[in-house]
Amino acid sequence: MSTVRPTGRLAVAAGILGGAIRSRRRELGWSQVRLASECSRARVSITQIEAGKQNVAFDTLIAIADALGCEPSDLLAGILIQGGRASALGMLRRMSLLVSEPMDCGHPLECLTGDVCGWCAAMGPA
Repeated sequence: MSTVRPTGRLAVAAGILGGAIRSRRRELGWSQVRLASECSRARVSITQIEAGKQNVAFDTLIAIADALGCEPSDLLAGILIQGGRASALGMLRRMSLLVSEPMDCGHPLECLTGDVCGWCAAMGPA
């Protein structure tokens, strides 16, 4: 987990991600302590992530999503809505999560790695 405080556009994305995590945690009726325990992270890290004050490593994002019973893309979806596709692509490139150009399937978040997303594999492109 990086302790670097996000700045600029990344700070906006971190705030949106933190809000999504907090919202899902509250839907489950969990405290920050419970979430921290479920994903094997420190409570202070969960507090900082939810506040958008801490960058989130990819392994931490996956651990949090698994603990919350959702996909990482569910937690990141608001970034696309708030910041637009270009902002999300830029943020993910900076986080080294984007390994190739996205597919043009109409499901931008699931397909950002250039692989066919689960929806497209099952249902075909939008």
